[in-house]
Formats: sequence, C-alpha cells, structure tokens
Amino acid sequence: MSVRSQCRETAFSLIELVVVVAIMSVIMLGMGSAMLIASYAVPAADDPVSGAIVGARATDAIAAELQYAVSVRDSNATMIKFAVADRSGNDVPETIRYQWSGTPGDPLNRQYNGGTALPVLANVN
Repeated sequence: MSVRSQCRETAFSLIELVVVVAIMSVIMLGMGSAMLIASYAVPAADDPVSGAIVGARATDAIAAELQYAVSVRDSNATMIKFAVADRSGNDVPETIRYQWSGTPGDPLNRQYNGGTALPVLANVN
C-alpha cells in the first residue's frame, strides 16, 4: 500500500464552494428585503401617524390618572386640575394639573402638587 492511499486529504471542491456562495447570496438578499420592508412599517418622526401615536399615549396617561381622581377641582377648555388619593403617605390628596395655553404649537404640561410644570406632549394643535 502506498502512503498516498492511506492519507487521503479531504477538501471542498470548487463546485461546492460556488453553490454555498450562491445559497448565501440568496439568503442575504432575502434578509435585506425583509429589513427594507420592515423599515417602511416604522413611521417617521414628522409623519402624522407618529403624532397620533404620541397623542394617544398621552391621552392614555391622562385617562389613567383621571381614573383615580377623587375630585375635580377646576377645569376649562384648556386646563383640568384634579385630586387623587394620597400617594406620598402624608394623608393629603395629591393635586395634578394638566394645562395647555390654547396656542397651536405649545406643549401640554403636567404639574404635580404645585411643582414645576413638565411637558407631556409637545406641539399640541
């Protein structure tokens, strides 16, 4: 027996490598197409749909707090001030106020217990 027949080397043939590269190209093309289609599903920041989603989240947050309101202290077309049960442990109801200036483009602000008013929703129209 010759030494060559006992130590048989194994390797990929050129045809096998070409087939693998072709398969990988098809898979990568499919993944790229899927990423492109998925990117169209995400709304842009200046898209009206994006604004509607942000507005819906703010509305849900306000509704969740109003659910626990024990009294409405004041309200008008651009402001609501209400009390919720004590959250800080001092036996005094907490006061929450949502206010918008009424000017298109101004933010909707939330004020908690007379503190600093923080914007909840920017650019309200």
